[in-house]
Amino acid sequence: LLPRAKHPIEVVVNGGGVWTGEAYPNWPDPDGDTVLIVSTKDSDKPTVKIRSGDYEVKGELGLVPEFGVDQYRFAFRYIPPGDYDVWFEDPDGLPSEKVQVTVEPAKRVEVNFRRGVGFTGPTYASPDGWVLGNWSNPSKPKENLGGWSNILVHTPASGLWVTIHSTGDSYSARCFTGTKGPGACDFAGLNAGMYWISIDGTDLTLKTYMDGNAYAEFEFYRQPVPSSENNVGPVSYSN
Repeated sequence: LLPRAKHPIEVVVNGGGVWTGEAYPNWPDPDGDTVLIVSTKDSDKPTVKIRSGDYEVKGELGLVPEFGVDQYRFAFRYIPPGDYDVWFEDPDGLPSEKVQVTVEPAKRVEVNFRRGVGFTGPTYASPDGWVLGNWSNPSKPKENLGGWSNILVHTPASGLWVTIHSTGDSYSARCFTGTKGPGACDFAGLNAGMYWISIDGTDLTLKTYMDGNAYAEFEFYRQPVPSSENNVGPVSYSN
Protein backbone atom coordinates (compact mmCIF):
# COMPACT_ATOMS: atom_id res chain seq x y z
CA LEU A 1 0.00 0.00 0.00
CA LEU A 2 1.11 3.55 -0.69
CA PRO A 3 1.61 5.80 2.34
CA ARG A 4 -1.14 8.35 2.77
CA ALA A 5 -0.31 12.01 2.36
CA LYS A 6 -1.30 14.54 4.99
CA HIS A 7 -2.79 16.93 2.45
CA PRO A 8 -4.80 16.69 -0.80
CA ILE A 9 -2.63 15.47 -3.68
CA GLU A 10 -2.49 15.95 -7.44
CA VAL A 11 -1.31 13.16 -9.73
CA VAL A 12 0.02 14.42 -13.07
CA VAL A 13 -0.26 12.57 -16.37
CA ASN A 14 1.33 15.55 -18.04
CA GLY A 15 1.52 17.07 -21.47
CA GLY A 16 5.22 17.75 -21.31
CA GLY A 17 5.93 14.54 -23.16
CA VAL A 18 8.37 11.69 -22.82
CA TRP A 19 9.75 8.90 -24.98
CA THR A 20 8.09 5.71 -23.78
CA GLY A 21 9.24 2.26 -24.86
CA GLU A 22 7.81 -1.22 -25.12
CA ALA A 23 9.93 -4.36 -25.47
CA TYR A 24 8.98 -7.32 -27.62
CA PRO A 25 10.16 -10.78 -26.55
CA ASN A 26 13.16 -12.73 -27.76
CA TRP A 27 12.82 -14.60 -31.02
CA PRO A 28 15.50 -16.60 -32.86
CA ASP A 29 17.88 -14.68 -35.11
CA PRO A 30 18.21 -16.47 -38.48
CA ASP A 31 21.99 -15.99 -38.46
CA GLY A 32 22.44 -17.00 -34.84
CA ASP A 33 23.51 -13.49 -33.84
CA THR A 34 22.52 -11.65 -30.67
CA VAL A 35 20.69 -8.50 -31.80
CA LEU A 36 18.90 -5.64 -30.05
CA ILE A 37 16.73 -3.56 -32.40
CA VAL A 38 15.42 -0.13 -31.39
CA SER A 39 12.67 1.50 -33.44
CA THR A 40 10.24 4.42 -33.62
CA LYS A 41 7.81 5.92 -36.10
CA ASP A 42 7.97 9.39 -34.62
CA SER A 43 11.44 10.80 -35.42
CA ASP A 44 14.91 9.90 -36.65
CA LYS A 45 16.58 12.61 -34.54
CA PRO A 46 17.21 10.82 -31.23
CA THR A 47 20.41 8.93 -30.55
CA VAL A 48 19.83 5.41 -29.25
CA LYS A 49 21.82 4.28 -26.23
CA ILE A 50 22.09 0.88 -24.57
CA ARG A 51 23.98 -0.11 -21.43
CA SER A 52 24.77 -3.37 -19.68
CA GLY A 53 27.08 -2.91 -16.70
CA ASP A 54 30.18 -1.10 -18.01
CA TYR A 55 29.28 -1.86 -21.63
CA GLU A 56 27.61 1.14 -23.30
CA VAL A 57 27.16 1.88 -27.01
CA LYS A 58 25.05 4.21 -29.11
CA GLY A 59 23.53 4.26 -32.58
CA GLU A 60 21.73 6.59 -35.00
CA LEU A 61 18.23 5.86 -36.26
CA GLY A 62 17.55 5.31 -39.95
CA LEU A 63 15.63 3.14 -42.39
CA VAL A 64 16.83 -0.46 -42.24
CA PRO A 65 15.36 -2.44 -45.15
CA GLU A 66 16.22 -5.76 -43.51
CA PHE A 67 13.73 -5.03 -40.74
CA GLY A 68 11.23 -2.98 -42.79
CA VAL A 69 11.08 0.68 -43.77
CA ASP A 70 7.86 1.40 -41.89
CA GLN A 71 9.86 2.80 -38.96
CA TYR A 72 13.22 4.32 -38.11
CA ARG A 73 15.48 1.69 -36.58
CA PHE A 74 18.96 0.91 -35.37
CA ALA A 75 20.16 -2.66 -34.86
CA PHE A 76 22.87 -3.40 -32.31
CA ARG A 77 24.41 -6.60 -33.66
CA TYR A 78 26.80 -9.08 -32.06
CA ILE A 79 26.23 -7.64 -28.59
CA PRO A 80 26.95 -9.68 -25.46
CA PRO A 81 23.82 -11.42 -24.13
CA GLY A 82 22.51 -9.98 -20.89
CA ASP A 83 20.36 -7.32 -19.25
CA TYR A 84 20.25 -3.90 -20.91
CA ASP A 85 18.90 -0.42 -20.29
CA VAL A 86 17.66 1.15 -23.54
CA TRP A 87 16.85 4.85 -23.97
CA PHE A 88 16.85 7.84 -26.32
CA GLU A 89 18.91 11.02 -26.15
CA ASP A 90 16.78 13.58 -27.97
CA PRO A 91 18.43 16.76 -29.34
CA ASP A 92 15.12 18.56 -28.84
CA GLY A 93 15.28 17.82 -25.12
CA LEU A 94 12.38 15.36 -24.88
CA PRO A 95 13.16 13.08 -21.92
CA SER A 96 13.20 9.31 -22.30
CA GLU A 97 12.22 6.39 -20.16
CA LYS A 98 14.82 3.66 -19.73
CA VAL A 99 13.45 0.33 -20.85
CA GLN A 100 14.98 -2.75 -19.23
CA VAL A 101 15.30 -5.83 -21.44
CA THR A 102 17.06 -9.19 -21.35
CA VAL A 103 18.69 -10.32 -24.60
CA GLU A 104 19.30 -14.04 -24.85
CA PRO A 105 22.11 -15.63 -26.92
CA ALA A 106 21.33 -15.94 -30.65
CA LYS A 107 18.03 -14.08 -30.18
CA ARG A 108 16.56 -10.78 -31.29
CA VAL A 109 14.76 -8.28 -29.09
CA GLU A 110 13.04 -5.15 -30.39
CA VAL A 111 12.25 -2.08 -28.30
CA ASN A 112 9.77 0.32 -29.87
CA PHE A 113 9.63 3.92 -28.66
CA ARG A 114 6.90 6.49 -29.14
CA ARG A 115 6.26 10.01 -27.99
CA GLY A 116 3.97 9.62 -25.04
CA VAL A 117 2.49 11.57 -22.20
CA GLY A 118 4.57 11.53 -19.05
CA PHE A 119 3.38 10.25 -15.71
CA THR A 120 4.30 11.65 -12.32
CA GLY A 121 3.30 9.53 -9.35
CA PRO A 122 1.55 8.26 -7.50
CA THR A 123 4.02 8.01 -4.64
CA TYR A 124 1.35 8.72 -2.03
CA ALA A 125 -2.30 7.96 -1.63
CA SER A 126 -4.57 10.85 -0.76
CA PRO A 127 -5.35 11.35 2.95
CA ASP A 128 -8.59 9.42 2.45
CA GLY A 129 -6.80 6.55 0.67
CA TRP A 130 -7.54 7.28 -3.02
CA VAL A 131 -4.97 6.50 -5.74
CA LEU A 132 -4.82 6.46 -9.53
CA GLY A 133 -4.54 2.87 -10.73
CA ASN A 134 -4.47 1.84 -14.38
CA TRP A 135 -4.49 4.52 -17.03
CA SER A 136 -4.13 4.98 -20.77
CA ASN A 137 -3.71 8.30 -22.56
CA PRO A 138 -2.17 8.25 -26.06
CA SER A 139 -2.44 12.03 -26.48
CA LYS A 140 0.41 13.61 -28.41
CA PRO A 141 2.08 16.24 -26.21
CA LYS A 142 1.51 19.90 -27.10
CA GLU A 143 -0.50 19.03 -30.22
CA ASN A 144 -3.97 20.37 -31.00
CA LEU A 145 -5.74 17.77 -33.11
CA GLY A 146 -9.35 18.87 -32.75
CA GLY A 147 -12.20 18.78 -30.27
CA TRP A 148 -13.10 15.11 -30.10
CA SER A 149 -11.14 13.69 -27.18
CA ASN A 150 -12.96 11.37 -24.80
CA ILE A 151 -12.11 10.42 -21.22
CA LEU A 152 -13.61 7.32 -19.61
CA VAL A 153 -13.35 7.28 -15.81
CA HIS A 154 -13.50 4.04 -13.82
CA THR A 155 -14.26 4.04 -10.08
CA PRO A 156 -15.04 1.31 -7.53
CA ALA A 157 -18.77 2.06 -7.45
CA SER A 158 -21.72 3.48 -9.32
CA GLY A 159 -23.49 6.51 -7.95
CA LEU A 160 -20.46 8.82 -7.62
CA TRP A 161 -20.13 12.27 -9.15
CA VAL A 162 -16.93 12.97 -11.08
CA THR A 163 -15.94 16.55 -11.91
CA ILE A 164 -13.70 17.81 -14.73
CA HIS A 165 -12.48 21.31 -15.53
CA SER A 166 -9.96 22.79 -17.94
CA THR A 167 -7.35 25.52 -17.60
CA GLY A 168 -8.95 28.70 -16.35
CA ASP A 169 -12.25 26.84 -15.87
CA SER A 170 -13.11 27.57 -19.51
CA TYR A 171 -14.78 24.15 -19.50
CA SER A 172 -16.29 22.25 -16.61
CA ALA A 173 -18.67 19.32 -16.37
CA ARG A 174 -19.75 16.43 -14.15
CA CYS A 175 -20.62 12.83 -14.90
CA PHE A 176 -22.35 10.17 -12.79
CA THR A 177 -20.67 6.79 -12.43
CA GLY A 178 -22.76 3.90 -13.65
CA THR A 179 -23.85 5.62 -16.86
CA LYS A 180 -21.07 3.94 -18.88
CA GLY A 181 -21.00 0.58 -17.15
CA PRO A 182 -20.53 -0.34 -13.49
CA GLY A 183 -18.60 2.42 -11.72
CA ALA A 184 -17.84 4.27 -14.97
CA CYS A 185 -18.77 7.53 -16.69
CA ASP A 186 -17.24 9.65 -19.42
CA PHE A 187 -16.54 13.10 -20.81
CA ALA A 188 -16.77 13.49 -24.59
CA GLY A 189 -15.95 16.11 -27.22
CA LEU A 190 -12.99 17.62 -25.36
CA ASN A 191 -10.73 20.21 -26.95
CA ALA A 192 -6.95 20.03 -26.66
CA GLY A 193 -5.65 21.24 -23.31
CA MET A 194 -5.02 20.46 -19.66
CA TYR A 195 -7.80 18.96 -17.56
CA TRP A 196 -8.28 18.30 -13.85
CA ILE A 197 -10.46 15.35 -12.80
CA SER A 198 -11.62 14.34 -9.33
CA ILE A 199 -14.30 12.30 -7.61
CA ASP A 200 -16.45 14.66 -5.59
CA GLY A 201 -15.67 14.51 -1.88
CA THR A 202 -12.19 12.99 -2.25
CA ASP A 203 -8.71 14.45 -1.80
CA LEU A 204 -7.19 13.16 -5.06
CA THR A 205 -7.06 15.17 -8.30
CA LEU A 206 -5.76 13.94 -11.64
CA LYS A 207 -4.15 16.45 -14.00
CA THR A 208 -3.82 15.31 -17.61
CA TYR A 209 -3.29 16.62 -21.14
CA MET A 210 -5.63 15.76 -24.01
CA ASP A 211 -4.72 16.50 -27.63
CA GLY A 212 -8.30 16.84 -28.90
CA ASN A 213 -8.31 13.47 -30.66
CA ALA A 214 -7.18 10.77 -28.22
CA TYR A 215 -9.37 8.43 -26.17
CA ALA A 216 -8.15 8.11 -22.58
CA GLU A 217 -9.12 5.90 -19.64
CA PHE A 218 -8.32 6.44 -15.97
CA GLU A 219 -9.08 4.19 -13.02
CA PHE A 220 -9.47 5.57 -9.51
CA TYR A 221 -9.56 3.20 -6.57
CA ARG A 222 -9.41 3.40 -2.81
CA GLN A 223 -6.86 1.51 -0.77
CA PRO A 224 -8.08 -0.52 2.19
CA VAL A 225 -8.19 1.62 5.30
CA PRO A 226 -6.40 0.51 8.48
CA SER A 227 -8.56 -1.71 10.68
CA SER A 228 -8.41 0.92 13.42
CA GLU A 229 -10.34 3.26 11.11
CA ASN A 230 -12.82 0.58 10.13
CA ASN A 231 -14.37 0.27 13.55
CA VAL A 232 -17.88 1.40 14.37
CA GLY A 233 -18.20 3.42 17.52
CA PRO A 234 -18.69 4.76 20.00
CA VAL A 235 -22.18 3.29 20.18
CA SER A 236 -24.68 4.23 22.86
CA TYR A 237 -27.55 1.85 23.56
CA SER A 238 -30.47 3.45 25.32
CA ASN A 239 -32.84 1.48 27.51
